[in-house]
Amino acid sequence: MARDGQEQGWSGTLDTLPSGQILVTNRDEPIWLPGEQWLVVEEMRIGRADGEGPDLFGRIGALEVDGGGRLWVLDEQAQELRVFTAAGEYVRTVGRRGRGPGEFAQAIQVDLGPDGNIWVMDRANARLSVFDTAGKYTDAKRVPGGFLIRFGGFDMFGRYYEPFPRIGIGGEMSIVMLRHNASFTSVDTIELPRDPVKRTGFEVRNKEGGRLAAGAPFQGRLLWRLSRHGTIWVLITDQYRLVELEANGDTLRTVSREFSPLPVTEADRTRAREELKWFTQQGGQIDWSKVPDSMPLATDFFLDDEDGLWVAVPTAQGESGRQFQIFDRVGRYMGDVQIPFAVSRFPRPIFRRGMMYAVTHDASDVPHVVVARIVKR
Repeated sequence: MARDGQEQGWSGTLDTLPSGQILVTNRDEPIWLPGEQWLVVEEMRIGRADGEGPDLFGRIGALEVDGGGRLWVLDEQAQELRVFTAAGEYVRTVGRRGRGPGEFAQAIQVDLGPDGNIWVMDRANARLSVFDTAGKYTDAKRVPGGFLIRFGGFDMFGRYYEPFPRIGIGGEMSIVMLRHNASFTSVDTIELPRDPVKRTGFEVRNKEGGRLAAGAPFQGRLLWRLSRHGTIWVLITDQYRLVELEANGDTLRTVSREFSPLPVTEADRTRAREELKWFTQQGGQIDWSKVPDSMPLATDFFLDDEDGLWVAVPTAQGESGRQFQIFDRVGRYMGDVQIPFAVSRFPRPIFRRGMMYAVTHDASDVPHVVVARIVKR
């Protein structure tokens, strides 16, 4: 029988500080016993490498699933939404490139709203376009335009979060989140977390005064995700530390896990040199003494619809998006899940009612939508 993390067998510790902050410290030992690991089983795939048809995608920019199980796939190249049934059959195309009502100029995100409708963020047209599940355009909300930032959307209370760049004194840009209430009135501004670690970077300037910059390979970074509760989860990849923050910045929960550093091999360094040729061929210099000797074990993370955390870690072959370490809603390390396909970071996968909806790319880098069942044993 599957374990939910509430029973005996967890070797970590859970402490509550006087401030109310919860500290969850995990050992490198999962709760799941052999044979209890979840399975992810692919059930359907939409996409093709050649020919014609609505399942030939240029670039999948966003993915959503409505209440009827229909998949809404945003092709960013075509600037249109293609709708498929839960069985993968093509239904209709919604929208097209343009400036008129129901048309898109720079659609980048698709969300299922609390009203059951589909909301499409279109930055170039500076609006959120709303469609019912039959594909009919019903409404639009004005939003600031002219920039490309993703990862907003609705929380479970019907509030909409909109990432927005803010230019500070001295011209420094930061990203904040505008929160709108259910009437789509902006009610507050949320400061997004910043990396507490100063990361190593290299730069070169040309004779015309232009500047090229490159980050040091194999160093960690800070990633964030908006939760369905309106909190913000942060992953610091080289510390393997997850932090849940209130909208005001207060820390609610910190989740950490023991791990053994993954050494950077000579093959890794060779690959990094190839990837940085664009920089070195233009005069940039990489100080390899400042490059870490070990790489972050965590590469990305996602939240499921039961408040579980899916942390992506590289496989022994260096692949990304195929192996995930699962934490329950408390923050306890459950175990590892192997995915039979590589999950793309963009757009982020959707976890809903025991299913995973994700984008993957084949060996020729052709995008496909994959629907998979999560088998919890």
